[in-house]
Amino acid sequence: MNDTLDEMHCPCCDKPMKKIFLESCNFNIDICLEGCGGIFVDNREYKKIDEQHEDISSIKEAVKDKKFENVKSDRQIKCPKCGHLMVNNFSSQLKNAQISECYCCGGKFFNYEDLIKIRDEYKTEKERIDAFNKYSESILGDANEEFKHNKTIRSMLSDVMRDHGEFK
Repeated sequence: MNDTLDEMHCPCCDKPMKKIFLESCNFNIDICLEGCGGIFVDNREYKKIDEQHEDISSIKEAVKDKKFENVKSDRQIKCPKCGHLMVNNFSSQLKNAQISECYCCGGKFFNYEDLIKIRDEYKTEKERIDAFNKYSESILGDANEEFKHNKTIRSMLSDVMRDHGEFK
């Protein structure tokens, strides 16, 4: 997704979002500074602000001393970039922070508090990936064990058909 200088409106409170330039990254992000404090970034931008070592001083300065409106976070919102419905997900398997994602253009929307939670989850991308892989293996391992000990649908149907002559 290319950076745009077009004004965006916040998908939660519909107030204009302000462009904040992140000098260390050389791109703008959009923040709802006069409403709910929501932040909109694309996937490329997200990967450059989601870890503790990455510079977000421009964001911190922009939100300093601001009081933001509370907005109900469980409602569906439309992507301010492309207008498609965004999907609410957790930032990781830890489920510490919620993030709205656009599956069409890759945009992400979250509030400043969730950005801090996201940055606190893992120190590096490698740590994030390793934790996800370990989590995935534990889920798949549990599912495989359950599958081994339970009959498949096909074998259960065969049993029903064998036990009830009318199916023959």
